[in-house]
Amino acid sequence: MTTSRITLATVATSSWRPHRQHKGETARVRAERNTKHMSVRVRLTDSPALAAIATHHEAVLRHHRNMSWPTPAADMRMVMPSQYLDHANAMAAASARHDALVAAWLAEYPAIYKAAQQSPLYEPQHWPDPADMPRMFNFRSRYLACPTDGQWADWLADARAISEASAVDALRDAVATLAERLRDAERLHDASHNAVIECAERVASAHADGLLSADAASLAATALAAARQIDMGAARADAAARADATARAASLVSLFAGA
Repeated sequence: MTTSRITLATVATSSWRPHRQHKGETARVRAERNTKHMSVRVRLTDSPALAAIATHHEAVLRHHRNMSWPTPAADMRMVMPSQYLDHANAMAAASARHDALVAAWLAEYPAIYKAAQQSPLYEPQHWPDPADMPRMFNFRSRYLACPTDGQWADWLADARAISEASAVDALRDAVATLAERLRDAERLHDASHNAVIECAERVASAHADGLLSADAASLAATALAAARQIDMGAARADAAARADATARAASLVSLFAGA
């Protein structure tokens, strides 16, 4: 494995969440029902600006995972040489987008805060002062050169094993999903077919970078070749083509049974 060129990456996000347990309402409901096991949770605001930040963070973290590989440390992932520039550029763009979305939320928050103070459900501890709201948000990506000496060699071996298991599992799941979709004429969407191709190409790229084994690359090559012989458009239009595609997918499922 080309450990000298592996980069370790962390991506962290945080934001203010509008869901809270309402102490006053919780106390009232518990008293009414004579129980200590109920709570009332409220959504403080339905602001699209705030929701957009959460959606962005989820998308960024998903993209980060798709462009990197797992390690024994849950918050640290490996970025291979072929993906480093794409990953760094994607995170830079994501950071700029985060800043713009947070600015939009901060611009409208003072009015929301003022209106909340007039509500009978207002509880001060739920609502940060507008001056404190900016520090509730964070987006940070960090890159570190991957050490290779001493115990790091064992750590990297574990990371490689974790990554290979993850890659094979993802490809197996994609193949199984495609086979399942092909058995249902109402679910012949391109997404499941594309997922097999994307997973297989990802494995091939990681093998070329020296991360994944030849066995994993061989499985991926077989899956990729079979997937490229499946025409989803034809399968949607013709029963015979769907039967052929279903048989190819089923053979792939069998291939992964022992992987």
